Amino acid sequence: MKIAVGYVRCSTDEQGATSIPQQKAEIERWAVANQFEIADWFSDEGRSGTGFDKRPAFNELVRRIENKPNFQFVLVYDESRWGRAINPRENSYWKMHFDRHGVRVRMVHSGSKNGNDIGSYVVEVIESAEASEYSKKLSRSIRRGMLSPQQGKYSRGGTSPYGFKRIAVDLQTGSRRELTPGSRSVPRQEKVVWDLGEPIEVETVRRIFEMKSKGYGQVAIANRLNEEGIPCPKRGRWRNKDQRWAGVTVHDILRNQAYIGERVYNRRTFSMFVSQEKGLDFVAKRTNAQSEWIIAQNAHPEIVSRDLFEKANSMMEKHAVRPNQHYYHSPYLLSGLVTCVHCSFNFQGYHNTPTGIRYYVDGGRKNKGESVCSYFSIRQDKLDGFVLDSIRRTFLESDLRQRVEEEIVGLLKSETADHSRMSEILEQRLHELNMGIKNLLVLAEKGINLDNLAKRISELEIEQKRLRAEQSQAERHKEDEIDLGAISTAVLRFFEEFSQNFERLPLIDRKAILRRIVERILVDKKKKVVRCFLKRLPDVGLAGKLPKAKVDFNGAESSLNGNRTRI
Repeated sequence: MKIAVGYVRCSTDEQGATSIPQQKAEIERWAVANQFEIADWFSDEGRSGTGFDKRPAFNELVRRIENKPNFQFVLVYDESRWGRAINPRENSYWKMHFDRHGVRVRMVHSGSKNGNDIGSYVVEVIESAEASEYSKKLSRSIRRGMLSPQQGKYSRGGTSPYGFKRIAVDLQTGSRRELTPGSRSVPRQEKVVWDLGEPIEVETVRRIFEMKSKGYGQVAIANRLNEEGIPCPKRGRWRNKDQRWAGVTVHDILRNQAYIGERVYNRRTFSMFVSQEKGLDFVAKRTNAQSEWIIAQNAHPEIVSRDLFEKANSMMEKHAVRPNQHYYHSPYLLSGLVTCVHCSFNFQGYHNTPTGIRYYVDGGRKNKGESVCSYFSIRQDKLDGFVLDSIRRTFLESDLRQRVEEEIVGLLKSETADHSRMSEILEQRLHELNMGIKNLLVLAEKGINLDNLAKRISELEIEQKRLRAEQSQAERHKEDEIDLGAISTAVLRFFEEFSQNFERLPLIDRKAILRRIVERILVDKKKKVVRCFLKRLPDVGLAGKLPKAKVDFNGAESSLNGNRTRI
């Protein structure tokens, strides 16, 4: 018996109830017929096939395979369950990665024979491309349907805004029923619309717009609502934690066009395929231009009039300030760098007026209340001193030049090795493609399935052209010359200037310098320990000349003692 594990996947939780058991049954049936023993299962339920990085079970499978696995095969139902990546080459990459660690991927429902012959490879390439193209077509179709004017009044999912409730409307009878939090409409039978919600929420929304139109600030409005004990929105990620109003919550309500009966679509792009077609970075540039927004008028009842909405928002523009004003003017050197390990909120500055002493206090407790985290503070002078001492102890030693050069050489060797491995992989794939094209040409000369063969040859030639371009780029990276002396000199000059001039620089410049050295500072209030994580090499403006250095997780550490803590 050959030892294997099974991998199953489906895109939505609704599919999981039927798709996952069906996939397992087919895989088990195939395994018995072909003398395989399944030692374990890896299941990604409700995970998209358009990428591999956000699948927990798949990532666990990768870790198992990279650490001397006790199995030799991975059994998958078909190519679509394995992956529908935007770039179909990513599907092949992971198969080759597993193969290099002695583990073969077998598709139990495929036209391929799962062998090493060129025929099996060609079939796998074609099935992988078909799976990828299916996802692209599905994404375009869904997006076109979602943006159609006929769908404007219906909800696309998620919770309703503060002041509204969700109503499921039967498409046949027109009957309506209110959906409680967490409940869903019946697929293909009901559509969801918004209606006016709890009277106290509706009245609160109107008060927010009226107060803003009279000149109240967002924080002042939030304080008034908190003083009166009015419940705030408790939806989304911070459900049951956000117990108090905040200025940002008021801001979001004032900007939301839902309160004048409009529903805005296509404000942001959540499709990787659409981002790719626009040539955008999917992570960094999801917001679309306002000209691309689709606004459905009279999609649901309004809470405030358009005149009041526009007046309130005009007051927001009047009071708008330059971004990051607090960062520029805050007297706290480590603003934005100190984080609580328990609630993940940043520590904020706090000035004790009677004593004149400044502290960093837990932002989770300060802004969200006791339900999020307990109170904790650290004296500013103690924490600032600890971080600066950590930098001096770590970097400003006599053997700094030698350690910097060793670090850079190690990074460059790692990058060169990565490019060499990629070149080898591309060379092997090109060789296999060339062999595949030659074999198909032989079949074409014999007159076998000329139409289908011509299409496959054309697809393989396109793939061949792409691989050659990637190979050329990898070779150029290998040939790039790195001036080790210049990079080392720049890093050393940075630390020399830090040592000589840091205390004399304006506060805003000192903040900027620290962010080039410090990755983050974590506070564990239960253990009373602060850990400062420093970058292995500082960011000294050498982008493109030096591989990105990883964070050194052997952070400097200091114990904290006392209730009002001291380092």
